[in-house]
Amino acid sequence: MKNFIIFCVHNIAYWLTSGIFLIADKLVYNMNLEKKYKIQPRKIDWKKYKMFAMGVLKNEIFISLPLSLLFDYYNPNLHLFTVSPLKQLPVIIILHDFLFYHAHRACHSKILFKFHKQHHKLIIPVAVGGLYASPFEHIFVNILPAMLPPKIIGSEFYIEIIWILIATVNVIMAHSDYKKFSENHDLHHTQKNVNFGLGFFIFDRLYGTYKPMI
Repeated sequence: MKNFIIFCVHNIAYWLTSGIFLIADKLVYNMNLEKKYKIQPRKIDWKKYKMFAMGVLKNEIFISLPLSLLFDYYNPNLHLFTVSPLKQLPVIIILHDFLFYHAHRACHSKILFKFHKQHHKLIIPVAVGGLYASPFEHIFVNILPAMLPPKIIGSEFYIEIIWILIATVNVIMAHSDYKKFSENHDLHHTQKNVNFGLGFFIFDRLYGTYKPMI
């Protein structure tokens, strides 16, 4: 049941946080404050907003939920090495950045971009579209890089819950288009060849693909 619980925690966090940003977007645009708070202060296409939300919902129901049940059935607790509880979260963050960066960057290759181009319909990112992706990308870029790190180190269950909350809120904030929240990832959506990671951009900095918004 552990992975199903994680799925439920993730979904509650995803839709609750997305709802908060939806309310914020409505207020910002109704009060004409987009130039003050938004990175790309253009009017949101609310029809696309709905399309992104429905795309994420379909992925969660038809891909994330079955995978969580499958993980519970097969229990892929790899436990390749042991880390003390105090160090588990930092190690998970580094492992995730490693897996996400390389999977995401691979999707920008000529061979795999056809599976990734759906996500880049978010030219102006919106919070709810953080996990808007093709089924292939949702599995290999969104889910596995986030789910595997805790299992690689055999982390405590409560650490895994904390991690999934951090990862969920982070991906929403990174796509919110709000200043201070998503500058670096906005650059990825406009330029495509920089800032492949999320959060601390550890491997972008190592590989020279990190570019801060000036």
